[in-house]
Amino acid sequence: MTFTLATDRPLLAILPDQARSTVVGRHRARFLHAMTTADVLKAAPGTAGFALMATANGRHVGQVRYEIEAEKIELIGRTGSLATVLEALKKHRVADDVRWSDPTPEGVLALYGERASSLVEAALGLVLGEAAFADALWDGANVRVTRITAIVSELGRSALHLRLPLALAPSLRVRLLAAGAEPLDAAHWERLRIEAGWPLDGLDLGAEDVALASERLAATVSWNKGCFLGQEVYVMARDRGELPKRLRGVVVPQGLLPVARTEILQAEPVVAAPVVALAPPVSPKVQGVMGSAAAVPAGGYLALAMLKRKAAEPGTELALPDGRRVRVVALPRT
Repeated sequence: MTFTLATDRPLLAILPDQARSTVVGRHRARFLHAMTTADVLKAAPGTAGFALMATANGRHVGQVRYEIEAEKIELIGRTGSLATVLEALKKHRVADDVRWSDPTPEGVLALYGERASSLVEAALGLVLGEAAFADALWDGANVRVTRITAIVSELGRSALHLRLPLALAPSLRVRLLAAGAEPLDAAHWERLRIEAGWPLDGLDLGAEDVALASERLAATVSWNKGCFLGQEVYVMARDRGELPKRLRGVVVPQGLLPVARTEILQAEPVVAAPVVALAPPVSPKVQGVMGSAAAVPAGGYLALAMLKRKAAEPGTELALPDGRRVRVVALPRT
């Protein structure tokens, strides 16, 4: 089922739709610390990490990465997610000395594999060492190279992200391929993301959901940092395990590619012979909704789905509106 990363060369992908916002002001760290799941306040300059933002009642707002510098904090994410987070932050800024720029599109290349650091050194002359991030020059522009740990990687594998002006990303990609990287195309990258169980905002994880429905996102929360927006709901969900929905994988048979946000229904029982209907048929209950989907080599598709808790047990059979039966699986898949 899975697309293997077994290779002696680093794999190179272009991450879609990336943007950056620069946060400044005396209270920038304190403000972001109070608004997100990340322990920003205690992080020293030179630190990089990942943060979730929720509403006061725990509903998901968005996910972003951050890089802390001496005089600013960079926020990085998919353009829509970043814009949604910034708009939500604006509602909570009262007397805090904090401000940020509008999202600026950027090119982001991702390198996966044990030899990623040596390839960056060969291509850019940059020795990252133990630093979380460092800068190099490419074609007269700055390239920010950031270490991404497996726990916050969309593919569940450690990586290096290379951020630079969008127009220069193709030429740096060519340089990295010439230095020994192997291309990881968009379709394979997307399948790996789904297999790793990493949700996208607005597609796999909606504004009505709690991010802890995703086990991958739940693992990124800094539980010992003190108060943050939505903390009460997060802690209650963690301690009681009573979230009404769970993010799972579903295996879909061959046929048309499932459309995102398609309802997933309770499967009708299989009967050996036709039965006489004594009452009008009852519509199957909705058990969840489909998110991202990707074709798999064995045929059919693997998709992410937000399912009601009672329908989220791996092995459960459910159905699509077109009658195809789907099977719930745990993620990540290896």
